Amino acid sequence: MTDGARLDVEGLDVQLGGASVLAGVSLTAPAGRTTAVLGPSGGGKSTLLRAVAGLIRPSTGRVLLDGVDVTSVPAHRRGVGLAFQDLALFPHRDVGANIGFGLRMQGVTGEEIARRTAEVLDLVGLPGFARRGVDTLSGGEAQRVALARALAPGPGVLCLDEPLAALDRVLHDRLVGELHALFATVGTTVVLVTHDQREALALADHLVVLGSGHVLQAGAPQQVWDQPATEEVARFVGHEVVDDWRGGGRVVLRPGAIRVTGVADTSGVRVVDAVFAGGHTTLTLDVPDIEGLVTTEVTDPTAPQWRGRDVTVEIDESRLWHLGR
Repeated sequence: MTDGARLDVEGLDVQLGGASVLAGVSLTAPAGRTTAVLGPSGGGKSTLLRAVAGLIRPSTGRVLLDGVDVTSVPAHRRGVGLAFQDLALFPHRDVGANIGFGLRMQGVTGEEIARRTAEVLDLVGLPGFARRGVDTLSGGEAQRVALARALAPGPGVLCLDEPLAALDRVLHDRLVGELHALFATVGTTVVLVTHDQREALALADHLVVLGSGHVLQAGAPQQVWDQPATEEVARFVGHEVVDDWRGGGRVVLRPGAIRVTGVADTSGVRVVDAVFAGGHTTLTLDVPDIEGLVTTEVTDPTAPQWRGRDVTVEIDESRLWHLGR
């Protein structure tokens, strides 16, 4: 496969329908690594990918691949692959013809198309699927074919738009593991956008949090998760934020910050709600001296019956992150 290219986005502004979708977005996707762009729906993630791929022309700013400005280069000559959320496979063509489409657009013919098609099908775990009809594929297989089609032309940067959003949770979680291994193998620079923080943290070497058309924070996934720069970032990566922590300002509650140690006749900490979620129960707690309610997870099998009861808790100060540090 083609070696990955370093992607730099500098001061990108995009307006659609008179509204600003991206405003001064700058980021770097390291060569040969996976960068996840995390944020809510409507935050500009898909627009960013389309601008990188050349499908949308920014009003200002630049897109550079290995230091070369490609902002004005047509999409088909840019060396950027894009797999859409809806897959966009051609239903009237078999798997091989779908994968070979981009290669034919590049002028590749005959035996080389067959060779590259077989190569990428092996890579995504679908050997021998070239003659399969698209309408016979499962959801996971169709997702892999779309990925193979994007990989076949050997892009320097591969952009994935919510690649696993349409899959059920079991299949989703299985493919996350497979994609992590695949991306490490191919050496292509991968930029994926997602609203799923678990997916982003599992797949990314580099994490960018995007909200309302702005980059809110970027860095190593562990660093962003451990030390979110803002309340918005903290919530995006799955943390809870308490606005007035015992009079000490806004605090991020990382998992394990509040541990329930058991039920009690009276403790002042009341279980407002208990939601069973299979392997654990999520408790919503009313804790004295803390403004608002907080949640935590427990594995005690009796926890679903704790609604309305008092519990004893321990607070692990090392699991707190004070915003504004």
